[in-house]
Amino acid sequence: DHHPGYDFIFTSGATESLRIVAETFPWTSAAETLEELPSAELQRCRCACHDSGSKANSDEGVRRRRRSRSVLLYTHNAHTSVVGMRGSAVEKGAAFQCVPLDKIGEACVEDFATWGEHNGSS
Repeated sequence: DHHPGYDFIFTSGATESLRIVAETFPWTSAAETLEELPSAELQRCRCACHDSGSKANSDEGVRRRRRSRSVLLYTHNAHTSVVGMRGSAVEKGAAFQCVPLDKIGEACVEDFATWGEHNGSS
């Protein structure tokens, strides 16, 4: 049986697989969007990532303007092939950032927006 959402691709190894992912991933460049954040996300978020005039405790969430940009995050001990994915990401307008794994796990919306503002390791 064939699952309609998946395809199998056989490659020579991890490096080739990661190259294919990097080249075919739908990276996005910076573009301003209007985003609605649900109140549950705001409660989880430890930073002030919403409009100061908005009601953070509203059941409807808040709306804010943000710059939407793909960010390739990788950890300090990432495989060389993961680091090599940066070129394909940047060519399509994405950013990259080397971030400790614990910071990625604890990140909120504002952290991802900040990581997308520039390229380079932190």
